Amino acid sequence: MVARLGLWTLSFTRLMATLHGRSRTARATPQEDIRDTRWAVEASARRLPWSLTCLPQALAAAWMLQRRGHAPALVYGVSQGFAAHAWVELEGVPVVGDRAAGGFTVLARFPAAVGSAAVPGSAA
Repeated sequence: MVARLGLWTLSFTRLMATLHGRSRTARATPQEDIRDTRWAVEASARRLPWSLTCLPQALAAAWMLQRRGHAPALVYGVSQGFAAHAWVELEGVPVVGDRAAGGFTVLARFPAAVGSAAVPGSAA
């Protein structure tokens, strides 16, 4: 719900800047945090009285992982039919949104990989 509210009230640039906020020291293994985060996001999405699209789910997962001391990547992709999709990865392992990500070409990754631009072909 917080992610959806952020999408309505903040600019995308400011929203992405929140992914660089303070983080806690990791307490569990990355695999445990991936499992727990995936469960929390998917369970919440099923139980809320409104529909959550992929972007609020991906933002929530990224924030949860960051608060646990990890550096997740929020990935944004597009398909030939101009459909868009967002998902989250941690150390190359998909966390949420990965089931639908197969048919999408990566358009941007937040935060961008070191030494590359967030959007391929754009200036850093």
